[in-house]
Formats: sequence, structure tokens, C-alpha cells
Amino acid sequence: MPAPQQAPPIPGVATGSVVEPTLRVTDYASRTLEHPSLRPVKQLKSLAIETIVRNFRIYEDINLLPAQDVEAITSALTTAIHTDDATLESTVRSIHSEPYWRRCCLDRWQSCHPMMRVSSWKQTYLENHTRDLLEAYDQHTVGEFTLKKQLSVLVHFVHAVEVRQLLSHLSPVTVTEALPNMSVLKVHYGVQRALRMDYNRMLFGMQMPDATAWAQVLKQTESLTMLDLSGNLVDDDMARFMSLGLKDNMTITHLDLSHNKIGNRGLRQLAKALGPNSVLTNLNLCDNQIHADGGRYLGRALKANQVLIHLNLRLNRLADGGGRMLFYGMHLNPACQLLSLDVSSNAMGLESAKAVAEFLQDDPPLHKLDLSGNFIEEEGVLLAYASVLLTFQSGPVHSKIAHGQLEPVAHGPSEESYSCLLYTSPSPRDS
Repeated sequence: MPAPQQAPPIPGVATGSVVEPTLRVTDYASRTLEHPSLRPVKQLKSLAIETIVRNFRIYEDINLLPAQDVEAITSALTTAIHTDDATLESTVRSIHSEPYWRRCCLDRWQSCHPMMRVSSWKQTYLENHTRDLLEAYDQHTVGEFTLKKQLSVLVHFVHAVEVRQLLSHLSPVTVTEALPNMSVLKVHYGVQRALRMDYNRMLFGMQMPDATAWAQVLKQTESLTMLDLSGNLVDDDMARFMSLGLKDNMTITHLDLSHNKIGNRGLRQLAKALGPNSVLTNLNLCDNQIHADGGRYLGRALKANQVLIHLNLRLNRLADGGGRMLFYGMHLNPACQLLSLDVSSNAMGLESAKAVAEFLQDDPPLHKLDLSGNFIEEEGVLLAYASVLLTFQSGPVHSKIAHGQLEPVAHGPSEESYSCLLYTSPSPRDS
């Protein structure tokens, strides 16, 4: 009888009773798992985060999630949110993470620096975005309704805007109505890029319709407190229109009209806005075309004004007549609250120095007076200096008449003739 044939050995099975495994534990670390069922599964949290990132627009508020999950979501979101209005709207509504908005600012604008100290990166981003919208606005390609809709998304976060160019001459009424929470506004009517052979005079400066619109803004605004219209070629007629709105304004405390073309006629109307009901505390009229009559108008207005604190008239032409009337008006107002007055480079002489001396003898609350760059000779300097000593005879004097430099006083002035004076009162801690 033939012997029974032995079955072939089974792979992976020893001849004994011990079965060897076909896959070892070490194989999992080195072998690529090709079958989908053998691939590692992501955590449920990771899948949820990826889903939120892909469908970010449909979520109202992700800030209800734990902080680490919000950070994971925002780190995966794009920073180019300004390219699509819907994406920007959903991001503004849902994201309050400062690291995310900081990343958006740094990725979009070179002027933003990681070491910048800002109160809110989100507010900084949205205010800069508002500036870019206004600077790039073209009524021929983007309708006013569309612009208002874009600004409505930013309304709760925009409080200060600096517009470096406004080629469209968009009405400021539209801007202030769309951004009712804005308190600081600076507008420059000009061009930022280099024009070279494309220069056009009409690209620079404010126009009469703009001045009319600003008069309406000044009359209606309830939130604007600081307005800067410097360097806009504002002339007397434009200043006259704006003063009509400024008379009824109860919010503007800082007004900058420096580096314009305002003369005596324009200043006469602006001075009427400095009456007893004025709330203006800071007025900058530096580098205009104000002459002696303008100083007389300002002096007349300051006889009754009790709120103006800082006045800058540098680089005008008040001359002796205007300077004398300006200080005479302040001298007649015992409630004058001026703390800082800059009348440097105004061609003032001895008569103005006498008026300064008379004004200082009343012990005004003035902290800083700049008379540098004038034609005040030795006699006028000594008069003003004597008034300083008389005013602060009970406390130390911290000023010296020496070529416009402020130094401690140890003795009287020298015998030289000077044409400038810087005067500051002692601080409260020194008295």
C-alpha cells in the first residue's frame, strides 16, 4: 500500500504547533499602507476644523469655540479677504482674533510693522481698508450705492481715516453718513504717485463744490471731532463757505487748515466761528496768507472766546499791526484759556513785543509762546523778558532768550540783540 502523500506546507505556518504571523509589528512603521481601509484616520476635531474653514461664510460666530480651536481655524484662513466683499463681511462678523488681523495687516501693507503699537489690529485693518476704498473710488466704475454697501460692513470699527488722495472728489457728506462713528478725518485732494509729464493742475486742491459739501458736513455731523484739510489750496471763498457750517458745529474741537491760501477775507469769516458758543480748542492756520487785518479779526474774536487752547499762526504775515491787535484782544479777555500760541515768522517787531509784554503781565495760563523768526530787537526782547520774570517771580523761570533755544535761566539776558523768543511756564511740579 503506497504511503500517503504529505500536504504541502502552509506559508507562515511552522511544522510544529506554533503559527508565525504573516505581518510583524515593525512592518507597520516601514511599509506603506496602500489599501484605503488601512490608512490612519484623522481626529474628529481636525475634520470639523477643516469643514469650518471650507464653509466659513455660513458660520455666524466661531468665537464660541475654545480658544485653541479658534486659533487653528484662523491660522488656516486666507488673509486676502479684501478681494471679495462677501468674504470680508463674514470675516468682520466672525473673526476677532488679533493675531489673525495682525497677519492680514502685515501681508497687505508694507507700512504695517510687526512692532507697531496699535490698540486693535482689526480696527487698524478696517480703517486702512476704508482709506484704500476711498482713494481708489471711481464713480464711473463703482456706483455710490456699491460704495455705501461696502462701507456699511465697516461702520462699527472705523473711527479714524486718513485719505491721502481723493481724485474722485467724492462728497464728504456721503462718507460721514456711511461712517457715523468716525471721529477723526484727514483728507488731501492730490495725487500720491509721481506724475512727471502727466502733471495736471486740476488734480490738486479742493474745489468749490467740495467746500460746499464740507460746510454741510460741519453743520450736520454729530461725531466728527478732528478735521484735517491741510495742503488743499483752500482760498478765501472756500473758507467762507466752510465757516458757515462751522458756526453751527458743536463737535469739532481740532481743525487744521494749514498750508492753504486763506487770506484776510477768509479768516474774517472763520473768526466769527470762534465766538462764545464755539467748541474749537485747537486751530492750525500755519502757512497761509494772513496779514495785519487777519490779526485784527482774530484779536476781536479772542476777546470773548473761552475755549481755544492751541493756536498756530506760524509762517504768515501779521506784521506789527496784526500782532499788536492779536495780543491786545487776548489781553482784554480775562477768561482767555490759550495754553500754546505760535506766531513765529510773522514779521512782527517792537509794537508786537510791547503787546506781548502787556499780555504776559496779566499772568495768563499760557504755557508756550513762540516768537522766533520775527524782527524783534533788543528793546522788545527785554520788555518781554521782564514780563516773564514779573509773571513768575514766585517760582522758577525755565526759559531763556537765546537764539530761539530753550535753556534754564540763571541770570539776565546778555547785551546782544535777538530776533526770537521761546517762552514756557514752569510745570506744576516745579512751582
